[in-house]
Amino acid sequence: MFTDLIPRFFVKSGTGGRAEQADRIRDVYEPFAVLAGLPPANLPARPTPRQLVSTVVSEERGRLRAELTATDAATVVSLGREAQAALRQIVDGADGVPARGLRLEGYGQPGTLRVGEYRARWYALTHPGNRSAEWRRVHSDWEHAVRPVG
Repeated sequence: MFTDLIPRFFVKSGTGGRAEQADRIRDVYEPFAVLAGLPPANLPARPTPRQLVSTVVSEERGRLRAELTATDAATVVSLGREAQAALRQIVDGADGVPARGLRLEGYGQPGTLRVGEYRARWYALTHPGNRSAEWRRVHSDWEHAVRPVG
């Protein structure tokens, strides 16, 4: 099973000269929409990481806890810092490396989480969209270490 922390779409704005969705909408779609007589785009901007986690905890806690327990999955994998931080705050208990934050040191080492009677092994991994060379390297090293031989 896969789920999102928040079941709504947000667009990101670029930083450091790197264009993202909001920039493309502004630079490409908006001029086209004006010429074509179409309505302007109306997509919400992505909240800051802190705001995103706060929203998850305040608005999505019950849904996510219910999804976790309904799956009865033996393993949970969170992707990215926001997912790790939010999961840590909505469960009843967690331990191991994932409970301490997404870090380079100990990356990919399992922990556990608990929601009521439900317990699962928990891996906190970097988000696939993370383009940092350091995180790509540590994830690749982890991937090779856990890949079955043969």
